[in-house]
Amino acid sequence: MDTLLEVKDLCKQYKGAGNYMAVYHMNLSIPRGKIIGLLAKPFMKRIYTKINYEEFGGALLLGVKGITVISHGRSKAYAIKNAVRVAKHAVETGVNEKIAKFYEE
Repeated sequence: MDTLLEVKDLCKQYKGAGNYMAVYHMNLSIPRGKIIGLLAKPFMKRIYTKINYEEFGGALLLGVKGITVISHGRSKAYAIKNAVRVAKHAVETGVNEKIAKFYEE
């Protein structure tokens, strides 16, 4: 595989309160394929937040009188907080009333 970036014998020295070598003769090589992964990471992170069940918290269970939110069995505090947010939003926007009205017509 081709090398996209190669650094040999990199040194970094801090001066001031004495000489301090932070990096001493470091070699670094980044193959071409790795840079694609680095560039794709922000995009993949955005996708992950859109499909991560903890971000949604849960889904409304339709067909019951009242608001019921079903969450994943392994939900942690963050997911439960978002499930409560979903339930609050459903109450505030009158989801049950809108569904009942739709089926009355």
